[in-house]
Amino acid sequence: SGEAFNAVMHGFAVTGSWQRARGLFTEATEAGVADGLTYSTMVDAYVRGGQVAQAIRLVEMQCGGDSGLPPPTDWALVAVINACARQPGDAAMARRGLALLGMFSGYAGKPPSVRAFNAGMLVCAKSGKVKAAMELLETMSDYKVRPDAWTYTTALQACEASGKWRVAEKIFEKMRNADIQPPPFAYRSLITCYGRARRRDQALAALEQMHVDGLAMDRRCFNAAISACERAGDGEAALHLLDRMRFGQAPPPDIVSFNAAISACSKSALAHRAGELLTVMERDFGIAPNSISYSSAMNSCQRTGEWEKAVGYLKTMRRKGLPLDCVSFETAIHACAKARQPQAAAQLLVSMQLLGIRVRTGCFNGLLHALRLRGEWQSALVILNKMVTGEDLRVVAGGLLHGDELAEDPGVEELDLVPTKPDLISFNIVLAACAEALRWRETLLLLEDMQTLELVPDSVSYTCAIKACQQSGEWETALQLWDQAIPQRPGTKEQSPLPPQTRGSVDSRIFLPTLKACEMAKASSKAVQVLAVMQESRSQPRNKLLLYFLALSACAQPGNLDLDAGREVLAVAAADGEPPSKVCLSAATRALATNLGLLLDQRDTPI
Repeated sequence: SGEAFNAVMHGFAVTGSWQRARGLFTEATEAGVADGLTYSTMVDAYVRGGQVAQAIRLVEMQCGGDSGLPPPTDWALVAVINACARQPGDAAMARRGLALLGMFSGYAGKPPSVRAFNAGMLVCAKSGKVKAAMELLETMSDYKVRPDAWTYTTALQACEASGKWRVAEKIFEKMRNADIQPPPFAYRSLITCYGRARRRDQALAALEQMHVDGLAMDRRCFNAAISACERAGDGEAALHLLDRMRFGQAPPPDIVSFNAAISACSKSALAHRAGELLTVMERDFGIAPNSISYSSAMNSCQRTGEWEKAVGYLKTMRRKGLPLDCVSFETAIHACAKARQPQAAAQLLVSMQLLGIRVRTGCFNGLLHALRLRGEWQSALVILNKMVTGEDLRVVAGGLLHGDELAEDPGVEELDLVPTKPDLISFNIVLAACAEALRWRETLLLLEDMQTLELVPDSVSYTCAIKACQQSGEWETALQLWDQAIPQRPGTKEQSPLPPQTRGSVDSRIFLPTLKACEMAKASSKAVQVLAVMQESRSQPRNKLLLYFLALSACAQPGNLDLDAGREVLAVAAADGEPPSKVCLSAATRALATNLGLLLDQRDTPI
């Protein structure tokens, strides 16, 4: 009988023997005794056996309009959609799972249950499909299926990964309008959304609203609020929340609480407090710092330039058996760079090689940055060339390596260090080092090397080269580099000065050396073009008044009084809130303004 088949198939499903269950399912369908429970049991067997695709295919067959098969039961539909939720990396399977809801309502003649919609909402949450989650809520409203607290909370979880805080607020408002008291984990999802969007004030307000609603503020809600402060770089607010947890005003902190607070300190002016928290968590709460704790503390060392402390954290991690990775070493190397310690940075690179840790280009960039801050542009150029050619570097194996726990004693005085291929940042660091040393020829050669390596120079690259040329008196070369950096010029009033992919990505520091070169070259029309690019790129240089003055000076050079260009410069400055009396800082520019018919008094009244 069908009941006998269903009973034995259920036994096979529970034990994970989906192949034997399928054999009985085939016999039952051939014998004509398979009913809806038989199909549901087979779906359950597929799901328990990890055969999610076959379970979906069977339910799709049942939902076919002309299949003649019994419609899937609610619990089979829930089981297969929940199985799709457990495959978050498979977008195609997530789409098929959500499509089952519509297929079911079309064939069964009734809407899916709340449990089925909740399973679909879980698929949205696991795959971060915010739009699909909102569409499910609308579908439930159309079918007059009342969402429960789990529905709304799972929809909020879909917003967490992307930080869609406005959508999360709408879902939260829907929950309140439905007379459903948001549970603590709904608040946690909302606070997390605020945190990912760096909306610290809203996150803290949501945490306090829990207290107003009479809900217990659990540890995970506090951790989410501390993480929101960490993302906003507010170390003071993060420490205030941690203190509430430390002194009994909230659940006691855990490793997540301390790690978020340490990271918040490292991103703020309280970087010196990060090391204190490492001591507090172990001494007062018996929580052993992990790799994340020490890495966050090393970030604070990078900010303050305490390179010895950063290296000490690496040694502590090695002594405690914590995993050392590339990120930890790279953070310590950049701390050495901030303190202008290129030798320490190089020896950390050797330590990575001895420990078998993969060295990334960012680690070598830290070494290049240390050399740049020391003014050792020649050494930086040599290392960059070796990174290009792949030649080994000879590094002294002393100091940090001998007689400590950071790496095994190599037993030699010098070691070969295999460099990585340079990236755009590598070249920009060396370009800046050469520009600060006024080595303009080297900057031009570096730009050629970048093109040989198929690295596209950005506005930072050109800024360094233009600055070096301008300060060396090579203003013609500086203006040629400007034309390379911003190739598209405005041919008509309708044409944009910048290509769409360049807008918003122009380094604001490029305008000062370029306008100085325009002043030296008496290039008034070029100065107007530079100002047009500055407006189009929405850059916010710190010295706009000086930029307008330089542009106007290019129009007011002896023997080159360009009234039309001067009028355009003054119009741009006035539109930016800079009156002519502030821009005309020299006798030449004031003479130009007089020729334009401007009365330069306190009222700036045009004649």
